Amino acid sequence: MLRVLPGSAAERTGIKAGDRICETEGLRVENSLDYYMQEAGFVGGQKINIAVRREGAKDFKKDVQLDQTWPGYLGIKVNAGMGEGPVVESFLPFSPCKGDLEVGDIIVEANGNAVTGIDQLREIERGIKPGDKVRLKVLRGEKAKKKSASVEASGAPEGWFYFGIQEEDKGDDNGVVVDGDPRPGTPAAEAGLKDKDRITWIGDTPILGMDHLIEFVGTVAAGKPYTIKWVRDGEEMQAEVIARPIPQPFMLTADLDVNRQNLKVYVSSVEAGGVAEKAGMKKGDVINKINGQDCSNYFLFMRVYYNLSAGEEVTFTLQRGNTEVEVKFELPKAPDTGGEQVAEEGGWAYYPEMGESPSFSTAAAMLVLMDVEHDMEIKGLNRVLKEPLAAAAALMNKLRVVDKENGGQETYVYRGGSVGMGQIGIDVKGCQGRNAICELTLVRMGVAKRSKSTLKKIIEQWIKYRGELDAVKRMEYYNPPGKGGSPHNFDRNFNAAYYWMYGHYHTLLASKEVGGKHFEQINEICTKALMLVREDDGTWLGHPSFGKLCGTCLGLWILGETEGGWRDGYATPTTQEKREGGPANPETPDK
Repeated sequence: MLRVLPGSAAERTGIKAGDRICETEGLRVENSLDYYMQEAGFVGGQKINIAVRREGAKDFKKDVQLDQTWPGYLGIKVNAGMGEGPVVESFLPFSPCKGDLEVGDIIVEANGNAVTGIDQLREIERGIKPGDKVRLKVLRGEKAKKKSASVEASGAPEGWFYFGIQEEDKGDDNGVVVDGDPRPGTPAAEAGLKDKDRITWIGDTPILGMDHLIEFVGTVAAGKPYTIKWVRDGEEMQAEVIARPIPQPFMLTADLDVNRQNLKVYVSSVEAGGVAEKAGMKKGDVINKINGQDCSNYFLFMRVYYNLSAGEEVTFTLQRGNTEVEVKFELPKAPDTGGEQVAEEGGWAYYPEMGESPSFSTAAAMLVLMDVEHDMEIKGLNRVLKEPLAAAAALMNKLRVVDKENGGQETYVYRGGSVGMGQIGIDVKGCQGRNAICELTLVRMGVAKRSKSTLKKIIEQWIKYRGELDAVKRMEYYNPPGKGGSPHNFDRNFNAAYYWMYGHYHTLLASKEVGGKHFEQINEICTKALMLVREDDGTWLGHPSFGKLCGTCLGLWILGETEGGWRDGYATPTTQEKREGGPANPETPDK
């Protein structure tokens, strides 16, 4: 332990600098990464048992009662103004001040304390807890009339600074490396972060790598100032940054679709009485811009649309005939989607910042848990897993929809918000990488009247549309050119090469579940398809961050589930031919 923060729970418990923490809550701590990974999962008010080793003393254990540290939230962005006090510049999503304060108000007093600058306001904000009443006095308008407001602070939503990181940092230093310049207007951009900066600290926490950062993200509170430290060209730099709320699922109250000829996004219907209709949005409107950002085709639109958040005021620039119009409204929160379950609960997230649990990541987690439950004799595990598996199954069942434009075939949408994208979001042809795993999961759970007969239909559908997967199997399609590729293929379906591998692997597992002719057919298709994309050196599909490790591991997964001699006789993938009498390349094994 290098230092103990004054006034912290650790200091009150008697922990001292120099103490070595060996265990938290029964989990061994071997290094700083272990400790910080575990700390990221602690919650305010929790009692943590730690084992401590102190030089010259006997090892001991302590119970540490954590403070309720999650901050209150006013949700206002301010600037320094002209010296009278900080000026309200805008309201962040879910701000409790909206309606009581106005943009342009000059804050001169908070809870009886004079406020002449941003630092004073931030110091007062640090002491605010959820539910606290905050008394504010402001100067408003040209005549600077004094106004008073009493605002109840809400609990801060989870926040972030909006910088991307390199997927795999091969350097030896701690920290994470910024991948690309942050978007203008984001907290990271306002702080001055740039491409290739190595972030080493956020607040009082050293950042020890990508895995640690992913765990740490959930501890960041919106509206709270954090000091970010980074290294650029050997020089240490830092800036105070206010975390901004991460996007929350919203309801547009209008359905969107994509014109397949020009890839423009248009309004296919508008909910009667919804906020979009009240603001002036109409059926047939074509979306040109969102908040001034170009959305003139589907791909540009996606980059902007999925960064929007409930509680945010959004301006849509629309093409209506020969006229361009603007409509502005606040995006309402996504409603409950059935009984006690809500869209963002019951599953497992792939991208935590998305705010929703995608179908494929939920299904993958469920299959792993069911395998663990079946294969490992852990006392009480069945009881522990019963509720989360049931909740996840309920979510999965809600994500199964019917594609009316393709013969009424059932498919599993990517996430709850996909349905709002109209046909482009539920197109069964583009769902072949996840349908089998989703259906297999519900069949194994024995819920929602899913059975081997429904699984057979999904397998037959996969055979029919398997060509859709081939559009994403090769790395040369990756954008942007000259930058070593991207984790996703922006030319077709937004899917990476490993999506092709998973699509074959999980369909093979599904076919083993039903057996018979379905397995025989899928077994042959998957084995031949896999052997035809094998590289000359015996590995499989590369990845810009993982190299060939990812694809080769997945390739071996697939081969591990196959049966028979279908691997025999395949030469290099460049010929795409089956050779009689074994492979032409002596380095390629027969089996």
